[in-house]
Amino acid sequence: MSCLCLERSERNDKNYEKNLELLKGIPHIPYLDLAITFHVMVERNEKGQSTCPIRHEHTKVWGRGVDPFYELARENTKRLFPASLRTMDEVMIEIIKGYERSRKKMVREALEDFLCCGLNPSLYILSNTCGINGATVVLYEDVLKDFAERIKEDVIILPSSIHEVLLVPNSKVHDIEEMKAMVEHINRTEVSKTDVLSDNVYLYSREKNLMTMI
Repeated sequence: MSCLCLERSERNDKNYEKNLELLKGIPHIPYLDLAITFHVMVERNEKGQSTCPIRHEHTKVWGRGVDPFYELARENTKRLFPASLRTMDEVMIEIIKGYERSRKKMVREALEDFLCCGLNPSLYILSNTCGINGATVVLYEDVLKDFAERIKEDVIILPSSIHEVLLVPNSKVHDIEEMKAMVEHINRTEVSKTDVLSDNVYLYSREKNLMTMI
């Protein structure tokens, strides 16, 4: 069963050439500065899941090009990994509950103080229900459109990692360059190299129903 993944494609650091070499060996579709790749679901159970990337030699044996894989994988991915959209407050509350169970009082109190500050009332986290390769959800039909209609404006998309993206109403972002600098800094300091998606920032246009790179 084939599924979609979003991979980094263009980066201005030493991993750029390495990633291009990886993409040479697998069928993919360029998407902005990213690449849509294809994976086969090998196993899925209560302990987790395992997938295998589809390579060019597989498509030769199967006698199929990229286009049929894309249509099939798009449906499979949406069905197997439904979208999950949560506010930052909801995520913080879940983390606090986790620390309540583990009795790490100091950390829990710090998280509660952060939540009470109301620093991120307009920040949403978009992923899938399992939290793995969740950035692919931006490819799901109508997910961004429905969110933009809900908030009645365009949406800024920040690539947190290959596992999730952050959505911010366009009216809440006053300095795009500052956002880009923040994304790049976090990628270099907080996100593992294998999980980095992009250093760029994106805009979803409500009027055009289109995601573009800023």
